[in-house]
Amino acid sequence: MIIGIDDKTYVSCDRNRPSNEDITTKYHPDRLNEIIGRYSLPKFEVRVNYKEYQGHLHPEIKVPGDIDPSVA
Repeated sequence: MIIGIDDKTYVSCDRNRPSNEDITTKYHPDRLNEIIGRYSLPKFEVRVNYKEYQGHLHPEIKVPGDIDPSVA
């Protein structure tokens, strides 16, 4: 999942957009995994990469595909 790109027009969304430096803080892997850990069963970790698109940095969140819900 890539955050901040309109899925219909493929244009980088500028409304309420944090700076590139703030993106890496707000979407830091430790921060996201802490939030996910509070609400998910079974527990899993996501990976975060940052992609530049139309001059803006966008977080790319990768969720593992091998999550077994019966483990909850």
